[in-house]
Amino acid sequence: MNRKILILTIVIILSTLVTIFFNNKDENTTLNENNIVTNEHVNEVPIIEEKEYSVTISAVGDILIHDTIYKSSKVNNTYDFRNIFEPVKQYIESCDIAIANLEVPVADESFSYSNYPAMNCPKEILDGLKYAGFDIVTNANNHTLDRGEKGLLSSIDNIKKSGLLYTGTSENEENSKPLVIEKNNIKIGLFSYTYGTNGIPIPKGKDYLVNIINTDNIKNDIDYLKSQNVDFIISSIHFGVEYRTKSNNEQKELAKFLIENGVDVILGSHPHVLEEAKLESININGNKKNVFYIYSMGNFIADQYYPNTNTGVIVQLELYKNTKTGNTINSYKLIPTYIDKYLESGKNKWRVIPIKDTIDKYLNNEKNISESKYKVLKKELDNANSILNYY
Repeated sequence: MNRKILILTIVIILSTLVTIFFNNKDENTTLNENNIVTNEHVNEVPIIEEKEYSVTISAVGDILIHDTIYKSSKVNNTYDFRNIFEPVKQYIESCDIAIANLEVPVADESFSYSNYPAMNCPKEILDGLKYAGFDIVTNANNHTLDRGEKGLLSSIDNIKKSGLLYTGTSENEENSKPLVIEKNNIKIGLFSYTYGTNGIPIPKGKDYLVNIINTDNIKNDIDYLKSQNVDFIISSIHFGVEYRTKSNNEQKELAKFLIENGVDVILGSHPHVLEEAKLESININGNKKNVFYIYSMGNFIADQYYPNTNTGVIVQLELYKNTKTGNTINSYKLIPTYIDKYLESGKNKWRVIPIKDTIDKYLNNEKNISESKYKVLKKELDNANSILNYY
């Protein structure tokens, strides 16, 4: 009897061990080509769910408010710049993020409003930009220190109070990092640099006040943005030769440096006229991607009399993110603009108009402009498209 119990116990134990063995085999072993059990673990490849996101960007060139413009915008004891941007408002606010190059200080009135060469504009221009749909201003340029360090700090304070974001200047070292924003699940980094400040020295030990072009510092900013896991990097660069409609070697070399180090978009300013633009497919370390660059976006609003200074452009970009295939710039559009000076109640006024749409309305018998203005606009449009190589 005891022997039968012993045998039964042994059978139960062996059965249990066999069951455990085969369960472990199913979970942790595979069969080779001869159906022999091996000890290899199955390497499962994680399935990446494909998701697509996009964000639209609009960008414009120099916001250069001369005294003629701000004086004509005075209403009682304040200033109203909204009418200047009304004709182009739809092209700005229709995009997810809109960027303007603010090339004039907006320090308090105590610093005195003034014209070129040491400029200062009423801060109400910021309200006009907000009204037009702008979200961000870049303000590293040659006029940044026109009202000195205190004037710059006043400008920064007024920009902050307006609700606009900014990059290119800073009141201290801690806040001098590039701007990082997120929209539609796409993370974007933005920085701004200038070639100089019209000979006005930056106070010793305060290089953070305004970003001066330096490839080491730019590389540090790019590395910082990469550490923030941004999907796209946009650079606003104030460089080039004034009133020249072609980029020079210095601009091209800096653009090459930016692109090779990971910048996706280059928005150029300073010449006050348009220069070349291109969406280009490039190969970086074996990886293909699209980059966009425009060496100068020209004047968006200003009162200058040199050739080509009344023409600017609204750059529109679609940035595309795919969790499986990566990031790219899907498309771009260039909308040439014209600074239209006109009379209203015997007073000079300024506005920014979209050239092609204005021409189309005229040709559709909407008497929105005179025949002589139509001829001017047609010439300006042909010239702008030729410079931009955009047809």
